[in-house]
Amino acid sequence: MLFNQGDEADGLYIVTEGILRIVLVAGDGRELTLNLMEPGDVVGEISLLDGLPRSAGAIALTEVSCLALSRTDFEAAMDENPGLSRQIIYALCELLRRNTSIIGDRAFLDLRGRLCRLLSALAIGHGRPGDDGATEIAVPITQSDLATMLGATREAVNKQMNALAKVGLVRLAQGRALILDRDGLAEITEEQAAG
Repeated sequence: MLFNQGDEADGLYIVTEGILRIVLVAGDGRELTLNLMEPGDVVGEISLLDGLPRSAGAIALTEVSCLALSRTDFEAAMDENPGLSRQIIYALCELLRRNTSIIGDRAFLDLRGRLCRLLSALAIGHGRPGDDGATEIAVPITQSDLATMLGATREAVNKQMNALAKVGLVRLAQGRALILDRDGLAEITEEQAAG
């Protein structure tokens, strides 16, 4: 655990190695994974800027190394380099666009469409060539993890994964998903988004 939701802001982290899972936790313990952060990604920027408690938690999915920047050092750097403010605005706009896209997916796609979009994104961001032209998602993500990323149950995700496997879009092997047809996954998402 890098930090918990509700922790006091102590600074900003830049992932240099590994994968972090950004997670919201409900009062009853249910989790929603917001994003996976990889080397080069910045974590904790919201609390860094406003000084309020952490809006989400950050949990290591693999072994992780980060660089840390305290709020005091960040504010000094902002004072010394006014151009840094522009870069921060761009980063916040990117975060806002990503969140807008997630809200749109929740409103306009069913679970199968959201799962197809997520698998496509994981293949792009974390894929590596597998057997027979398949793309293997190279991070350790279980169906339970997929469920927390989609706000669904593991059972519902399992049912959808099996349906996608049955039509030849994915293959489940040794706890990993192999993407067999990224275009096919994209078509499902596009059809649903078009209405």
